[in-house]
Amino acid sequence: MMRAMAWTAAARCTEDTVRIASACSEPSLPAPCRPNLNIPQHRPADLQAPVCRYLPAFASNGKEAITVEHLMTHTAGLAAFYPFHAMRLRTRQAIVQFICDDEPRHPLGTTKYSDLSMIVLGEIVERLSGRPLDRYVAHAVFRPLGMHSTGACHAHGPGGGARGHPKHEARLLPAP
Repeated sequence: MMRAMAWTAAARCTEDTVRIASACSEPSLPAPCRPNLNIPQHRPADLQAPVCRYLPAFASNGKEAITVEHLMTHTAGLAAFYPFHAMRLRTRQAIVQFICDDEPRHPLGTTKYSDLSMIVLGEIVERLSGRPLDRYVAHAVFRPLGMHSTGACHAHGPGGGARGHPKHEARLLPAP
């Protein structure tokens, strides 16, 4: 069982403090904090629409009724993750196709965190915005919020993944 984690009250935040942003689609967050997939200057995603409206290949093996909202709330029933690298799936296209061909692992509506849901949402954002996900998020989310030292990268793109911050160590403790 995962335990919630929270910043310690003693932790002081400055402009240089590393912050961890995760699980912003959690159903427990207040509605204004959840992403709404409204892509400015592009077609907004209909959260009640089946995923296959935006990703036709997704409509196979029992996934036809899965909506964008199911993906966002981790209720799509998809597997939590697969070891794509070990499976020799090393391109985004191959990974997305694998997910499209896969079967749900849990009944629709069951809350189970899924990396696969987030990968499919990223693909939808790219298709609607016409931009790579990292560029879209930088332009539409981070820059408007003044988050100039924040970024997103594809695991297979330049830099190859996450790095630790050289100045600070984040201290996480179990939430009360």
